[in-house]
Order: sequence, then C-alpha cells, then structure tokens
Amino acid sequence: MSSAKVEGFSANETFCETVLSKPSDVTIELLTNELRRSGNIKSSETVTDFSIKMLVGGQSGASISKISLNYKPPEAGPPTVVLKLANSEPEETDLMKLFLPVYNVWLVRWITCIACYFFCKKVPPEEREEHDFGYEVFCRYEPILYGKAKPIIEQKAPLMTMPKVYSVGLIDKGNTKYDSCGFCCCRKLGETKSHVIMEDLSAYKTVAIDIMATNSDGSLSRPGIKYGWSKHDPAKWSKESECSPSKKPDISLEEATTASLKAIASLHSSFWKDNRLLEETGLSHEAWGPIVTGIHWWARGKYREGNYGKKGELMSGIYREEYCAKYLQSPIFGNNTVAKAYGLPDNYFDPLREQWVMNFLYATTKKMDEIRLHIENLNYHETLVHHDYHNGNILYKRDNDTSAMDIKIIDWQMCGAGAACTDVAQIFLMWNDFDSIPARLLLLKKSLLEIIEDGKNDKDGPTLDTSFEDGLIKMYHEELVAGGVIDYSLEDLQIDITKILLRAILNTRIYMMHNLIEGFRKWPLEPAIYGPLHSKGGYEGFKKSMRQKCDAAEISMEYFDKVNRHQAENLRDKYLYNYLLLKTWACRYGVIDKNVTYTAV
Repeated sequence: MSSAKVEGFSANETFCETVLSKPSDVTIELLTNELRRSGNIKSSETVTDFSIKMLVGGQSGASISKISLNYKPPEAGPPTVVLKLANSEPEETDLMKLFLPVYNVWLVRWITCIACYFFCKKVPPEEREEHDFGYEVFCRYEPILYGKAKPIIEQKAPLMTMPKVYSVGLIDKGNTKYDSCGFCCCRKLGETKSHVIMEDLSAYKTVAIDIMATNSDGSLSRPGIKYGWSKHDPAKWSKESECSPSKKPDISLEEATTASLKAIASLHSSFWKDNRLLEETGLSHEAWGPIVTGIHWWARGKYREGNYGKKGELMSGIYREEYCAKYLQSPIFGNNTVAKAYGLPDNYFDPLREQWVMNFLYATTKKMDEIRLHIENLNYHETLVHHDYHNGNILYKRDNDTSAMDIKIIDWQMCGAGAACTDVAQIFLMWNDFDSIPARLLLLKKSLLEIIEDGKNDKDGPTLDTSFEDGLIKMYHEELVAGGVIDYSLEDLQIDITKILLRAILNTRIYMMHNLIEGFRKWPLEPAIYGPLHSKGGYEGFKKSMRQKCDAAEISMEYFDKVNRHQAENLRDKYLYNYLLLKTWACRYGVIDKNVTYTAV
C-alpha cells in the first residue's frame, strides 16, 4: 500500500489517499472509508469482514478480484464489489522480467545499453519519450477516467454508462524512459500503479460471448466467460462450449452493435473538437490504443522503419512485391494439412486464393502507402475515444418485465483524445476476434460461396450486400449529427473506416493476414490451425499434447475434434467475409482500383 501521487493532480476527494498494490492490501478500514466517502454507506455503518477471490491475473498488467462484504448493520452496502489492480511492472513474457529486481540499478542498465547500442536501432533523443509505453497506459488512464472524468462524461453523454465506482487510487511517477530501441531491456521502467474498486457486474452478460453462441448451423455454442476465457486453450474452450438453453443469446448482433454505436456516438459528439473539455477530464493526451486501431502510433517515429521499411516497402512484414506470392504459399491451403486433419475436402480453402481475391489483394498493395498516410493524418485530437471499443467491452442486462436493456461500458485503459472513426472501425474489426461472423452470415440470403459464384460473371467480380453494415454506420452518423457534429460527412466516415480496416486486416504484422500467410506460426490465435501445421507429429501430435488437459477437464477427444473442426471451418468464412466486405467498400469509394489484375509469377 502506498501514498497516492498523481502527476498533474493531487490526492483529494476523488482519489483515494492510499493505493493498493495487491489484494492482500485490502483492509476493513479502507473499504469502510471508501464506501462512506463515495456515499454508499452512512457514517454510522461499517464493513465488519470480507473475503477476496481472484478472477483473473496478469491480463494487460492487471488483476481482477471479487470482494464479498458483510456490514453492521447487515446489508448496509453493496454485497460484492470488484477490485481491479494494475502496475507498470513487465509481464512474465517480457525480456525485462529476467533483469528484475536489479534492472533499474543504473550500472546494470548502462551495461545493457552499451550492448544494445551495437545491436539495436538507435532512437533519436527527441523521440525517446514521445509516447507512453503500454504498461503505463494500462495503469494510468482508466483511474483518471473513473476518478476525474466520469461525472463529466455522464453529464455530457448520458448514453455512455459506466460501472459505479467506489474507490480510485493512482501513483504516477512518469513514463518509461527509452534509452535505445524502446523494446528490448535497455530502458528504465516508469513507476505507475493504480486500483479501482467498482460495481460487481456479474449479473450482466457480455455481448460478444453471447453472440459467439450463434453459429451458422446452430450445432455448437461457445458462450465462455468474459474474464479467464481463452480461445488459446482448446481444452478449456471445449469445456465451456457445451450448448445449453441457458447459454443461448438473448440479443442479436444488430441490437448489440446498435447499442454500442449509439453509446459511443453520444461520447464522440459531446467532446467533438472541444480541447477545453478534454483537458478538464484529464484525458487530453493522444490515446495509445490497440495496434489494430491505434495504428497511427506504430506508424510514426521510431517504429516507422520497423513496420514499413525505409521506403515503405513492407506489408505485414513482407516486401510488397512478394505479398501476393507469399499469400499463395500459405501452408493453410498450400498442402491441405489442415483440411486433411479435420476430414474436410482437399479444396476446402481454395476459395481464399481465387482470382478475384488475388486481384483485390494486389490492388490494395498498390494503394497501401496512400491508405497508411491517410490514417496517419487523421485528427487524433478530434474527440474523446475509448480506443478498445468492441462488443466484448460492453455488458448488458435486460429488465425481466419490460425487456429494456441496460448497458455498461468497461475497460477504459486506452482512452484519451483520438479520431472517432477508430472506435467505430474497432467494432467491425472485432467481430472477427469474438467470432460474430457466423451471426452476421445468418443475415445473408445466400451463402458466401453462392455469392462468390454468382458474382464471378459480373464485371466487377463478387461483391457483398453491405446494407446491414451501411445501416449501422449511417445510424452512428445520424447520432453524431443529432449531437451537433456538422463537419464530418457520412462518406468521409465510411472512407476512414474502410481504410482503417484495410490497414488493420491486411497490413498489421500480428493480425489476420500475417497470420494467414504464416499459418499462425508466430501468433497462434487459432489453435485448430496452429496445431496441425506446427505441432510435432501434426494434428495427432497436437491432440496428444492436449490429451492430459482434456482428461483433467473430462472432455472426450471426439468433442475436442468437433470444436477444432468448427474453428477450421469458420476460419475460411471469416476471411471470405472480410475480403468481400472490404472489396465492396474499397471499390465503391475509390480507395483501390477495381480494374487491377494479378498475374502469378
């Protein structure tokens, strides 16, 4: 437990005088004082005892625990609250972890930097502290939002509803100091840590996870849980994939996305180009954001050359003139290993390399410099953004009598000033990560393969009926206009979203296209694909390595096979949907040349 120190603020009625470092720091006195200070119990009421259960640890440098409380008199305050702790210490996977606790010793850092000087790219002094590093971001801005900005947001943007907050603590001693490349171990860590005690939202449902329960054939649901659920562990995933009536979604993709967009439009319009209001919230900094939407951060300064090469010749870490050829060599459809592993037809993934796909990819490579520069030059001080905004961070609860939906928006670690279109693009992008694509495909009148086949004879090739997506974007824009925004046209918004998605999906080194080209070797987001391709002994070896986990979870290998086959089948449709959507939008708005033809060398 430490005394509060907030850079730019002082400990006052908003911030707690002490900051919790670990769950064991929680005391009866602190809980009583903070619940009284926040007006949730009276001065004569006290917490008598409590118990803590950790829900998840180490996610983005944060841990989340549930605290159950007893009071005198009984039921005086909330029966449970949630404690979220964050600190800027590196995660276990970070190379710097090997040097702790001696890392910040000056001599150790100095010797390390000498070695780094010869092996790493130097960072100009003016760029060393250009931005916060990720660890500080995860600790700093969510507490500032809850401790300072929340009342302003709730007044200005009533649709942007957040959890009740009982206590906020923050120690902020500045950013990590970059001595060289900024990514290896030669830097002095900043010291930032925080806690938030907030409303327990366990009675709410996670929109994204419920949508995942809807599959194209209705045969398999994957409800999972918000925290601790992991697609990276097939055994755990299978355990939580049993289809049961109680896990069926009671919200559609349209309703979920509509609620999300209305809420974020309320926030965006309320802070639109109002620097004074942004400064009043303490969130006027340029939002760091996730790689897939905060890509401007990674496209400038010290990271430009690593992402694009000196002459902008790279896409997804691959030379652009080789991009399409490398794509055609993807092991996913190069040797049929994945198809054979799950008993799928040998040509199952062939639609991903048809001529119209290659024409689209090739046309995009020719325009990627323009797309990238367009994104870099968006107005990143346009409004207040969430910057990790997707259906997974929106919780909902229905009223049993009226079916009205109450929503709560969570996970504000990356908030700050930014471009409004990045939040909107993130919603559509994360349909992929939360497997909402099957729910979207149910709304089509034909299957993707039928749409592609019908479009082969058209002059412009296959296109997608985007009226569903267009309607959602139009609704968001109408909400913006209703909130007083008059200098951002619907077409400009659509073009911005299209370019962000093209860049994020086709030209981000750790996202969709890079994974497809490499067969998920470096970023195994799809165990069903990674297992057959890269496990010793192929798919059978992968199954053998997972058998112990499956046995411990009482999961049959037959069911394990079913889950992984389902992943593999959905992978093809996910990519085809994105190709069709982005090709349709990019050609409609002139982002790419629709007359480009790719010829394999």
